Amino acid sequence: MRINTSQCAAFYKHFVLEGDNVVPCCRWQSSFQKFDGDVSQVLHSKKFVELRQKVESGQKLKECSKCYYEEEVGRSLSLRQKLNMQWGVDTVQVESLELNLNNVCNLACIMCDSYFSSRIWKEENPTLPAGQGIWRLKNIPNIPDTVKRIRFMGGEPLMTNVHRQVLRSIKDFSKIEIQYVTNGMFMLTPEDVVLLNNCAKVMFYVSIDAYGKLNEETRIGSDWNQIEKFVDDILNKTNYVLGIETVLHKKSWRGLTDLLLWINGKRKIRPVGWSIHPLIVPRLLSIKNLNLNESKELMEILTKYKIPDSKQIYRMLQ
Repeated sequence: MRINTSQCAAFYKHFVLEGDNVVPCCRWQSSFQKFDGDVSQVLHSKKFVELRQKVESGQKLKECSKCYYEEEVGRSLSLRQKLNMQWGVDTVQVESLELNLNNVCNLACIMCDSYFSSRIWKEENPTLPAGQGIWRLKNIPNIPDTVKRIRFMGGEPLMTNVHRQVLRSIKDFSKIEIQYVTNGMFMLTPEDVVLLNNCAKVMFYVSIDAYGKLNEETRIGSDWNQIEKFVDDILNKTNYVLGIETVLHKKSWRGLTDLLLWINGKRKIRPVGWSIHPLIVPRLLSIKNLNLNESKELMEILTKYKIPDSKQIYRMLQ
């Protein structure tokens, strides 16, 4: 099936659970629908049917504007394009799940907000009980056999036991890929390793915006030594794949070269590598707001070093 410029596999093969809320993808900014407990039927709901009808007619949705923007400025592939390549739009059947099981998090990253970080919520509401700022999925869903990939997001997924409960519910590990997006502050437990070793593939994406002290200043509450320990354990003591995910913004861009040198020293990172995502919101932290001299300095870094996603970063600066 030929895919038009507004279709997205997220409406056909994939969805995200944020607690008891369903959204089509991690970039969807508006409310969508409540989770009724049946993973296999979500994509057949009235709202998903309507979404598919809209994009099949060529309509572009405002909720998809970030992907359209990435395609416009020339990023190698937008999230929409990646999903389409991975999953296609030929059938309607859940094959990919992203699980934001709760917003429990130990960090207060400067680009984040209280919706995804219980720590930020508590700092913004110091007189209220911390539990009021936490949302979570009330009941662990059954994972249907059609699911081929589960991606655990946060909050911080390794901070609580809930991801293990999901893993325990999987009937056949041999055909499923498990992914984690983590801040690298929590080590795997022996049970985690036993469960994950049964999976077809396991991937860890560690969120690191800069090297050392600068990362601690932008991802407040992080400890660089602990992150190094987590990365080295995954690379040297397991067969899992590890990559680095960097959010590029006004406070982190000067750390690009040091981070590059550190990543190049971790040879086993190569299978996935390093991805850079220029921040779009909050706008005040966007590299679009760099002054002329700062923009020139960043462009010189992009020219001199092999920085991933340089084309998109360069175009954002113009």
